[in-house]
Amino acid sequence: MDEKLKTDAYKTITELHSSVSKFGYETESIIERQYNFEFAVRDNGESVKVFTYFGKKGVKTILQGNQNHYLYPKIAGIIFPQQKIEFDTKQEKLTQNFDDYIGTDESGKGDVFGPLVVAGFHYDDSLMDDFIRLGIKDSKELSDEKINEIAKVLLNNYTDRIESKILIPLDYNSSYILFENLNKLLADVHSEIIEILHQRTDCQKVIIDKFAKEYRFGKLFTNKKLNVTLIEKGEQYPGVAAASIIARYYFVDWFTKTNFKGKSLPKGSSLEAITLAKKMQNEISIGELSKYAKLHFKTFRR
Repeated sequence: MDEKLKTDAYKTITELHSSVSKFGYETESIIERQYNFEFAVRDNGESVKVFTYFGKKGVKTILQGNQNHYLYPKIAGIIFPQQKIEFDTKQEKLTQNFDDYIGTDESGKGDVFGPLVVAGFHYDDSLMDDFIRLGIKDSKELSDEKINEIAKVLLNNYTDRIESKILIPLDYNSSYILFENLNKLLADVHSEIIEILHQRTDCQKVIIDKFAKEYRFGKLFTNKKLNVTLIEKGEQYPGVAAASIIARYYFVDWFTKTNFKGKSLPKGSSLEAITLAKKMQNEISIGELSKYAKLHFKTFRR
């Protein structure tokens, strides 16, 4: 057995173990087998295994698990950040190398109250170590407190890489009247963010966390200067994850600064939010209500 290969394999697996741990995932201890090292990763009842083999063909790392579960692409994005990534879903199969791209995501599209926020982030691999230290991942996996902490660092240190648009409820309701469809509205705002970042950075690759089909984006996919990809669970890519954190930060910030008769407004579309929305509809004018809520929700139809 080539001891140097074994040593290299152990170095690789320990570095991967450290990287995955820094993202906050539960990792088991590294186990040594006859021809490989391995460790398991667990989160929210799901698990995957990372294997690093050593043999005649050198050192090779493999990720084992259910590719349709949310955890698999999350860990793949950490351990294969600079390698060719295969992403396979029922809707699409693509193989690309994403090392320099614009990622976009949104927050607030399913909430009765509050704004719709779309953010974009220009990411490249020079930021990898910083992102690992910050613990950047899908904003849905972070507390609002952690999002506040990370977003402020991003906004202070990477201003030129960030672009965002906040549609407060009043603006959102006016825009919705024009588009008459949430996905059309979202696609338009994503396109606007992408165009601004493209002009600023000259970056041509784009990853959008998929929420609609290509035709909703109009001219964005016919722009020969851009290489746009729609990816489900796009937050597995750090640039999209950063965008999701920025968007969520501005979304939550609106709620901290806004109240109705001294009481805070609930996020989401829970029974609490719907009940309050109906109560407000009976107490104030539609014009006043449009400052707080998205009026196209069925809740407001009489």
